[in-house]
Amino acid sequence: MKSVDVADLSRVLLAPARFEPMASAEPAPVAGVASTISLKHLGSILRRRIGWLVLAMLLGLAASLAFVATSAPRYISTAQIIIDPRGLKVLDTEVQPSAQSADAVSNLVESEMRVLKATDLLERVVDKLKLADDPEFNGTRTSLVGDVVGGIKGVFAQFTTRRWKAAPDLRARAVANLSDRLAVRRIERSFVVEITMMSEDAEKSARIANTLVDTYIARSAETQADLARKSSAAINGNIDQMQARVRDAEDAVERFKTSNKLVNAGGRLLSDQQLGDLSAQLGRARTQVAEAQARVDQLSKVSRGMGAGLESVESSTIAALRVQLAEVKRRYASLENKLGPRHPELVDLRREVQEAQNNINAEIGRLAQAARNDLERAREAERLFKRDIDAQSRTATVASNAFVQLRELERKAEASRSVYSAALVRSRQLQEQALLNSTNIRKVAPAAAPDRPSNPAPSLVLALGLIGGLVVGAGGLTVLDLTVGKVRNRDDLEQSSHLPIFGSVPVAAKALHPGVANLYRTDARPWLEMIDRLGIGRQGGPRSVAVLSADVNDMSGLVALDLARAAASIGAKVLLIDAAVGMRHLTGFLGLDDAAGLGACAAGQITLEDAVWPIQEDGITFLPGDAHASNDLRRIGGLGLSGIVRQALGEYALVVLDFGSAPRESLALVAAGADAGILVVEKERGRKSAVQSALSLCQAARLSLAGLVLATPVDPKGRGA
Repeated sequence: MKSVDVADLSRVLLAPARFEPMASAEPAPVAGVASTISLKHLGSILRRRIGWLVLAMLLGLAASLAFVATSAPRYISTAQIIIDPRGLKVLDTEVQPSAQSADAVSNLVESEMRVLKATDLLERVVDKLKLADDPEFNGTRTSLVGDVVGGIKGVFAQFTTRRWKAAPDLRARAVANLSDRLAVRRIERSFVVEITMMSEDAEKSARIANTLVDTYIARSAETQADLARKSSAAINGNIDQMQARVRDAEDAVERFKTSNKLVNAGGRLLSDQQLGDLSAQLGRARTQVAEAQARVDQLSKVSRGMGAGLESVESSTIAALRVQLAEVKRRYASLENKLGPRHPELVDLRREVQEAQNNINAEIGRLAQAARNDLERAREAERLFKRDIDAQSRTATVASNAFVQLRELERKAEASRSVYSAALVRSRQLQEQALLNSTNIRKVAPAAAPDRPSNPAPSLVLALGLIGGLVVGAGGLTVLDLTVGKVRNRDDLEQSSHLPIFGSVPVAAKALHPGVANLYRTDARPWLEMIDRLGIGRQGGPRSVAVLSADVNDMSGLVALDLARAAASIGAKVLLIDAAVGMRHLTGFLGLDDAAGLGACAAGQITLEDAVWPIQEDGITFLPGDAHASNDLRRIGGLGLSGIVRQALGEYALVVLDFGSAPRESLALVAAGADAGILVVEKERGRKSAVQSALSLCQAARLSLAGLVLATPVDPKGRGA
């Protein structure tokens, strides 16, 4: 066994080889933490690509300078009008009904706002102001940017199949540009509408806005008048037909009356009127019969009462006779006490009393006979009226049946007359309304020419361009960094495989001295944790561990060296073998490029004891890879790497093998020499696709991977690389 000259190593061993705990370059990510980008990582990305970031900022600044240099001034003028959807109540009835609900009002105002940007209205404004001849609106004005765009379009036009192109419609262009520069909005909770116009000339912007408002108001009045005229013409076109229908309905009524002999008097049939008169006369006759019967009964009672109740008899003769009788009785009563009953004068008075009483009775009898005569006449009249009513009732029944049809005909005639009358009135109203302007649209504030352009300040544009370049550049670089598939942390590594993750370990990015690598003070904790998770030193644990890199770099050799040193620090006798026979990075790091090693040992040219090199300060032994190792390991009947490892395990507790880069090395040649493998992925530089490819290569070579480790590059002073 050869030994490394201590004198040669003394000048490169700048620090003790002992593993003393200290803060690692970066704590290992905790499992389960979401994969997010931190400010530190963002700063790292921008620092690595600071040139691209500066270029993006310069491009943003250049774009803002080009915008300021080529942008024309923009003047904005605003006119205000009020659109009252209720309209003016010029006539009792209008052509268009006024809106009632809040939704209907809002919809009507919104509709009018669309009319303000209607093509026909804008065409009127273009024609009135001759904007089709204005280079600002007809698209004939040229600029640097426009020339560049036009040139590009011309180049592409050469490859199109269309040879002939129609001449541009300047009027249509002017209308389109006018619509683009016109904005219409309604002030919240009001009927006021703002019309905003933008132009390169202050006076022109105000003139266009005011012309648009005037044209819109005139067009609204014209539209309403035209609508009234059309409605009136439509009604007048049907007047003659309505009149003919009225005449036909009235003629049908009269013909029916004549054919059915229906005479109408005062709105009633004559038969009905006669029947009513007869009914009234019958009633009066019955009243007369009742009165006559009562008089007969009264006179009969008086007659039977021998003069009693004469005061109830209404007769002047009876009244006179009663007075005469009373006078005779008075004289008789006054003389009866003075004269005797046989006195001639009393006898004469008694005779006069009897004559007066006889005269009264005779008069009562005459009155009773007259009352009986009146009763008979009243009864006869009642009988006649009943007969006439019966006859007239039969006539009225027939007339009533015909009158039902007559009323239906009259209703139809009345309906035709009503429609005809309403049409005549409405036609006249529409003719009058066509001459009146009932729209309630008026100016609130006309547009005035603005004093200054509305373009943003050049300093603001430049600042925004610079900031925009910074934001876009930083965002683009960050997105690029995230989307290229680099492994940034443990979570990214877990997403790339389904194997255990041993954590993050610090690895030297630069050697302290040519010939010796990683001989500096570092943190032992991640290496010892890796040894624990591998089960090294425990029964059944692996005794030969291979370390290989997923990318094309030398990280596997550095990790293998530190793993061997960590195992040696806890008392294990460790052999480190450079099995990366293609690149032999680890052999070069230790300055043993010309030494006989793995290949000579496999070919039987030298024993394992003579081929190894002890590094006493680390307590490990190193077997370099020589120039012919690739061929010697393939010798038929030779030991091969697995035979060398079996020999080494007779003396060493652990064999650590560096398999190098998985894409560059032949894993099938060396895979049998390891009980377990560790795949190394470099943080921030390793790619997920490379991890997937390395896993596939290991599976093809039948190399059993125990897990993956994330290598964090650090400098010899312990700072992150």
